[in-house]
Amino acid sequence: MNVKNSIRLLEYSSLIAITGFILLVLACMGGTQIGGNINLFVFVLSVVIILISIFRNSIIRYQLEHSQHKNLFYYIIDRIQLDDKFNMAGKQMERVKLNYQNFSTYDFIRDNSLRTQIGSKKSRAWKVIAIYTIFLAAMLFISKRFFLNMDTSTMLVILGAIAIGYYFLFNDANGQPLKEQPLISFDPDSLHIFNKKISWNHLIDWQYNAGGKTTSSNVTLYYQNAQLDIKTMNIELKTLNISKIDLVLLLTVFKEKYGQSVY
Repeated sequence: MNVKNSIRLLEYSSLIAITGFILLVLACMGGTQIGGNINLFVFVLSVVIILISIFRNSIIRYQLEHSQHKNLFYYIIDRIQLDDKFNMAGKQMERVKLNYQNFSTYDFIRDNSLRTQIGSKKSRAWKVIAIYTIFLAAMLFISKRFFLNMDTSTMLVILGAIAIGYYFLFNDANGQPLKEQPLISFDPDSLHIFNKKISWNHLIDWQYNAGGKTTSSNVTLYYQNAQLDIKTMNIELKTLNISKIDLVLLLTVFKEKYGQSVY
């Protein structure tokens, strides 16, 4: 598991737990009405998911012991306010020291499925609707073709719907080429963002701001201009085709590797 997936497991642990309990309830309610193999599969799957949620911290710790990015994990979860979900994160933060001067940027980007050119966010609603429609049509055909009863068909539809939902939630889609002029581009010499060029030496820091009822999540950049005046810039995450985890990982590693401390 790369460091990004470790952070995502922590971030979505509540959703994973809810999914597990929903499947467990469905398996228990099905009783003998649902096909034995399917019911057993759903029950086992729900137990596995619930166990992953319960022991998420142990799973992450094990992965971190075999990772070169242990300190980066603690640094990021503290900065994006996920440390309360991970025991001992506060104590670990006391001795976190990042060192990416000699680390391959290409390896880090590849291992964490990141992309250094970011475009505007495109609506995926039509893709979601299309895939669900095709899936439901296929399930209708399979049910009639193999004479499945209503309970079995319903269970398969629910499992498929959950799988499709998770696919769209976790799919990075980084293999697709960017067909537009990037809004943000990460280069060794500087950060190109919204027609502005900020050298990594002039980037002071970044801050993640969680959204609320009236505001959306964003990342604030603090940097120096040519006159060495401190400026700020807000990056609205809802407008970009990148998750907050991807963005802060790139900002942190590029700054650590190619920039110098301003103070």
